[in-house]
Amino acid sequence: MCVVNVEPGETVRPAHKHPNAEELIYIIEGNGEVFSLNNGQKEIEILSPGTAVVFSENDIHMVKNTGDCFMQVACFFSPPSTPDTYISYEDVEYGQ
Repeated sequence: MCVVNVEPGETVRPAHKHPNAEELIYIIEGNGEVFSLNNGQKEIEILSPGTAVVFSENDIHMVKNTGDCFMQVACFFSPPSTPDTYISYEDVEYGQ
């Protein structure tokens, strides 16, 4: 589990996925969006305090703060995952 603070206007990059793990994000504070891409299907979901989103191991995703204050995101991984196990997609732009 980790907590990420995202500044206003910031997008958490690069887009990535967690092989062999699922991730649940929970918005503690702030507002934003999450972009996900799975098997060619693109989705953007609105985030606000209390919102939870689950990503399967194949979901490429990234979070963007659309508010004017920081957004605090709790991230839970099952089984445990660390940044060195992520697969990154530098060429994936938010929303595209």
